[in-house]
Amino acid sequence: MLSSLAFILFSSAFAGVVGNTVLTTTIEKVDISTSPTEPTLVFAHKEGRVLLVDSTDTKMVEAFSIAQKDNFLVKVEIDTHGNVIGAKLAGQSKVKAASRFKIQAQAYEPTVISSLETADEYFWEMNGRAKKRSQCFNRAHVWANDMWNRHSVKSMKVFLFFTTKYIRQYRYKWWFHVSPYVLVDINGKAEERVLDRAFTDAPYEMKAWTDEFMQNEAYCPTVAKYSEYNNNQYAQSCYLMKVPMYYWEPNNLELMETETVPQRSWNQSEVSTAWKQAFTGWW
Repeated sequence: MLSSLAFILFSSAFAGVVGNTVLTTTIEKVDISTSPTEPTLVFAHKEGRVLLVDSTDTKMVEAFSIAQKDNFLVKVEIDTHGNVIGAKLAGQSKVKAASRFKIQAQAYEPTVISSLETADEYFWEMNGRAKKRSQCFNRAHVWANDMWNRHSVKSMKVFLFFTTKYIRQYRYKWWFHVSPYVLVDINGKAEERVLDRAFTDAPYEMKAWTDEFMQNEAYCPTVAKYSEYNNNQYAQSCYLMKVPMYYWEPNNLELMETETVPQRSWNQSEVSTAWKQAFTGWW
C-alpha cells in the first residue's frame, strides 16, 4: 500500500514550463545536504540523472527519502539545471521483487578478440539509431546482446559511478554511466577496450574512456561490490565496476551481493525492454 504521508508530501503541482523535463523514475538514494545553501541530491534511476532539491524544503526531502525506502515510482518535473520543480507519486515499482533471470553455475570467461581491427569492426556494427533521451544501460545491453548474437562474443560491461564528492564539486548531472567493453589480443596480452558508440568514435582504453566524463581526469578504482561504491562517496571521485554482459542496470548490481549463483544467461525480457526504450526500428 502506498504511504499516505508520501502522497501528501508529493502533492506539488507541476509548473508545466516549456523546456522542463518530466521523468517517471524510482529513486536509488537521497544524499541530504548538511548545508541549507547546498541542494539535496536525489539519484534517479531514469537516465542515471541527479536531481537537485532545495534542502530547506524538508517535506520534499522527506518525501524523496520515503520514495527511496519503499521503492516508489515518482513523476518528477525538473528544469534545465536539474532542479526539482514538482513531484508526485506514480505507483510502486516491482522491479526489485520481480523474477529476474535464469542462472547457471559455470564461470564467466570473456572472449579475447583477435585484433584491434576486429574490435573496430564490432564498434561500427553497433546500432547508432538511438532514440533521443535513451538510457545508457539500455543501449549497452543491446550492443552487448548484438555482439553475442552476431559473433558469439562474450563481452563485459563497465559501470562508471560518479560519487557525491564529484557530483557536488562539478555540479554533475548524472551518477552513473555504462558501456560494453571487450578484451583484445595486443602483442599476446589481453587488453581492455571500451565500445561506447554514443560518446566515442572508436574503441577506447579504459582510462581514456573515463576521462571523457571526468572533468578532473581522476583515476577511478575498480570495486568488486556495489556497496563499495555506495558506502564510500567521499573517498574518490569515481569508481568502476566490471561485470559480465548479462547484467543490465544498477539494481542488478545491488542484487549481486545477495545472489548465491551469479547471472550467467540473458534475460530476454530485459533485452526486449532495452531495445524498445533505446532504439528505433524495434523488431
